[in-house]
Amino acid sequence: MPRLGQRKPLAERFWSKVNQNGSVPAHCPELGQCWQWTGAVSEGYGTISDETSAVQKAHRVAWYLTTGEWPIIHVCHKCDNPLCVRFSHLFLGDDQANMDDMYRKGRSKHAQGSQVTISVFTESQVLDIKKALAKGASCVILAEVHGVTYRTIYLIKTNQTWKHVTL
Repeated sequence: MPRLGQRKPLAERFWSKVNQNGSVPAHCPELGQCWQWTGAVSEGYGTISDETSAVQKAHRVAWYLTTGEWPIIHVCHKCDNPLCVRFSHLFLGDDQANMDDMYRKGRSKHAQGSQVTISVFTESQVLDIKKALAKGASCVILAEVHGVTYRTIYLIKTNQTWKHVTL
């Protein structure tokens, strides 16, 4: 038992704020129930102070408590529940994996394609460009036809832009 003014250990404080009887994610019921964070929340994620009094996201603390190592990259949620701290629902991902996961699950608040105000093309035009490229059309010629640079067409061809438009 901690002395007066001394904090309880992180694991004890953490687990006292976890409800292991959460809901089962509808999009992936095979994961089982989420373990819902019931403590403090900031920007949609659970938070807790670590041993140094630095505020940490609860799902990152769950990773630390399970593995013994603080994650150096993103801790993402398979269940898409930002308050879930169940280790089996978590996975590590770099910036790209985190962004891909966000887009795949439809959580992006960022405009894409023709929603981008400076976009030159519509999705329909990009689909036509991709069809032409698939038939062997030249990036140079397509750039001239559409009044854009070679690089603009090349980025479409290599799926570095307009990834959401597929054949």
